[in-house]
Amino acid sequence: MSPLYGFFNTLGHLLKIAAFILLYQAIIVTGLRRPYRTLFRELHRSRLQLEQFNAELESRVAAQTAEIRIANEMLEQRVAERTAPYPGSLSRIQPLVLTSSPPSGCRRQSLSC
Repeated sequence: MSPLYGFFNTLGHLLKIAAFILLYQAIIVTGLRRPYRTLFRELHRSRLQLEQFNAELESRVAAQTAEIRIANEMLEQRVAERTAPYPGSLSRIQPLVLTSSPPSGCRRQSLSC
């Protein structure tokens, strides 16, 4: 027969007391005496996450803005190339002058003279 107050019996009681102390500290101390730390910890985590998302969004916006700037510059160059006259081409073009009467020898209905 094992003794009534043996080693394992004493160890079990000590562990039971330690468990009650830890539960008291977990529930009473953090839940009732310092509840604001728990609330502000969540707020702090949310704020850090929001700052991280904001920084990521700003970097995306900066990258897309740079891409848009480059594309805009390329389009401006293309527009400038297409609207610029060819050298000497304007000197050969005669302005179209419309008169109210067709030249002599032309009929009104036909376009060729």
